[in-house]
Amino acid sequence: MRGLCALALVGVVTTTLPVRAQDTKALVTVRTPEQEQFELALDEVEIEVQRGSNAPASGSRRSILRVAGASGPADLVRTGTDLEAKNPGGRVNWVLYRPGVAKSPATRVLLTAEVGLILDGSVQPDQLLASIVGRARAVPGVPNAYVVDAGDPLSALNLVERLSQRPGVRTVYSLVKRQLAAR
Repeated sequence: MRGLCALALVGVVTTTLPVRAQDTKALVTVRTPEQEQFELALDEVEIEVQRGSNAPASGSRRSILRVAGASGPADLVRTGTDLEAKNPGGRVNWVLYRPGVAKSPATRVLLTAEVGLILDGSVQPDQLLASIVGRARAVPGVPNAYVVDAGDPLSALNLVERLSQRPGVRTVYSLVKRQLAAR
């Protein structure tokens, strides 16, 4: 069976090392239950475009695109904005790899623009997000759980950092996708 499966990791960039123009990756520390480092690929992004009306409702096309000239996260945000403008309804995800592991579809982790948020019930998501970009949608069947669209992966990482400091937030994490494939 081919396809992508959405998985959640607790994640926020806590460190970004300087990147030279010729580098094709940047190391970032992502907070999961433990702290992990990932390589942010500066030479590729994934774009997901919804299929036309004759396709299954859940169907989409996903493509990994090569990126030239990106020297850091801000360049990837600009590239993503341009790609999304040229592909209405498209969403760009960043590509992460574990350091020292060969790049392949099986080792690729996709960082999305979405953030998982679980509140303790003392605050409503609209109150929490009033001064922050992002709109929350409830997760059916999970009390006080929401998904927030931050607009792009860098904004999602920054949102995780900001929300983790707020009262009433039980858990906040970046949503990532992993491709299920044999290694």
